Amino acid sequence: MAEDSLEDRLEASPSNGSSIDTKFLEEKAKTRKPRGLFGTIMDYTIAASAAAASYAAVGPMALWANAIGFVGNRIVNFRRKRDTPSRQTRNTAIMSSIMAVPGKLAFDAMNYLIDVTTMSGWLLRGAVQQFGYFPAMTVLGTSIGHPLVHGTTTGLYDYGLRDLGVRNYKTGLKWFAIPNMLVARYLPDYTHFPISLANNLVFRTTVGSRFLYEVDPYKYEHKILDGKPANGYAKNNSQNETKNNYGPQLPQLAGSPA
Repeated sequence: MAEDSLEDRLEASPSNGSSIDTKFLEEKAKTRKPRGLFGTIMDYTIAASAAAASYAAVGPMALWANAIGFVGNRIVNFRRKRDTPSRQTRNTAIMSSIMAVPGKLAFDAMNYLIDVTTMSGWLLRGAVQQFGYFPAMTVLGTSIGHPLVHGTTTGLYDYGLRDLGVRNYKTGLKWFAIPNMLVARYLPDYTHFPISLANNLVFRTTVGSRFLYEVDPYKYEHKILDGKPANGYAKNNSQNETKNNYGPQLPQLAGSPA
């Protein structure tokens, strides 16, 4: 028997990997459609502007944060056999650019105020970073990101914070607390924040693979879904094929069948 597609498995799970019923977010996603040329250009323009503004505030770390978000999205979408809509790129750039500012300032403050060369300072740094910094950034990021991505504040607390936020924090604490403390103790200060950002990418591709089974707020904006044309693109390409006798020109994900 043929293996069920990822989309079939998601549809079979009413919570999409969450303990909270997220059907209302699915209904919200249905109100959107793929961007046209003008909308796509505007999305990329806003993304570039956000990155530039963040760069003016915290320097190269803003670009690093944007690069991590950019690659992370594409890894998740590639594993879902989906393309990355321009609105997702825009929203990720906005979030990465905003969060890079308090993130960079927080790490600068921790490195300046806490002497990790002493055992007491090292333990204090671990406590501040794991139980202060990361929960605060989770709350801030979710509070901004949930309404930005989903277009509603409904579910912000129950799903965004209490469910998904807590699950991600616990998983991150379990797998990254000790590596973070070793980085703080043995590597130069300037490496701490970029390594913390890079951990987000490691998280998405390993223990954080639950992102594959969460609500996809861009589901109805994809041009490719489960490796196939989606959201009207099959029909459009079929019409183009009939009109000009050329085969349908479909965008391909790296590694997908040609």
